[in-house]
Parts: sequence; C-alpha cells; structure tokens
Amino acid sequence: MTVIFNFLNGFLSNINLLTGDWGISIIVLTAIVKIAMVPLSINQKKSSAQQKAMAEKMDELKKKYEGEKENLQDEMAKLSMEGAGSLLGIFASLVQIPVMYTLYRVFSSMPAEIGSAIVPWVASIRLNDPYYIVPILSAGVQLLPGIAASIGLLKNSGRPKMSPAAMIVPAAVSILFLAKAPVTIGIYWITSGFLGFLEQLIFSLVEKKSENTAGGLAN
Repeated sequence: MTVIFNFLNGFLSNINLLTGDWGISIIVLTAIVKIAMVPLSINQKKSSAQQKAMAEKMDELKKKYEGEKENLQDEMAKLSMEGAGSLLGIFASLVQIPVMYTLYRVFSSMPAEIGSAIVPWVASIRLNDPYYIVPILSAGVQLLPGIAASIGLLKNSGRPKMSPAAMIVPAAVSILFLAKAPVTIGIYWITSGFLGFLEQLIFSLVEKKSENTAGGLAN
C-alpha cells in the first residue's frame, strides 16, 4: 500500500506541474487510474451479468427437474463448470479496491491550502464546501446509475433496478459524509462516480448492440 501511495502521490505532483491547479490535477489522476482499470472493471461487469444469467438458468433447471434429484445434480454440476470462469473476473476486480482506497488517502492528505478554478467559491480545497454544492453534485452523480437502470439504460450491467428509496439513501449518505469532508474528496467522488457511470453506460450500449447483431444474424 505504501508503494502505491508514494507512486500516486508523486504522479499527482507531476500532473500538477502541468496543470497548475490541484483540483484539475485530482480529476486528471482519477481519470487516468479509472481508465487504467477499465479491463478489470469490464471483466467484473461481464462476470456479474454471467452470474445473474446462471442464477436464472438454475431456477429453470429446478423447475424442469423437480422431483428428479440425480438429473438436477448432473445439470447443476455442468452449469457450475460453465460459470467457473466468470468468478475470475470478480476476483480480479478486487485489485481495484486497494488502488482506489490509496487514491482516496492521497487526496485526503494533500498539503495544498489553496483554491481551485473548478470550485472558485471555496478558499482552500483542504476545507469543506461551505455552500454544500460539491456534496449535492456528488449525490446527483450517485443517483445516475440507479436512474439509468430504472429506465433500462444499464441493461446487462449486472445492476438491478432500484426503488426510489434505495437510490436516495446512498445519495443522502454521500451528502452527509462530504458535508464535512475536504473538497479534494468531493472532487474525487464526483469524478470517480461520473466516470464509473459512463463506463457502465458504454458497456451496456455495447452489449445491447452485440445482442441485436447476434439476433439479426440468427434471423
């Protein structure tokens, strides 16, 4: 963790030499890290979708072989072998956790006591937002995936449709947390959340296009 921290901290300083703005530097570094981890994230999304499909197939098998214990066990074993590979994507995605946590630590410990052009109403990005604009924006970003899933934009993302209450709770928690957190963390949360949403949206659109192409070829 220390090695990752030192690397990201040094990288942030080098980016700031180019941008001259710590707020923009946070956005750039977060984007670079998120893009670098896209392959792992895509694997995780594919694995989640496969696990969901497997659960549906298992339910179908239970209904089909109800009362036929041996046949059910054989079919379940075959299905489990097919889905074994999908677990690798989920395990691989765990690599993202220490990286993103370390990135959080880097932004939490930034020594810069200056403002940023992207949050001109805040005197220092080490302080919390006195007008709660950053926490509210973060809450809005938190709501995007749930809203998109509810209207069917995130099909095959592995994210289930959420009730309004289930969407509002994380957003409210985000506001409460960021209300007293440094603006550096708010910028990080907004950037990371928005890029994550774009990634989910693009993945869903690509999967939908692949399905339509496969359906057209089948016909």
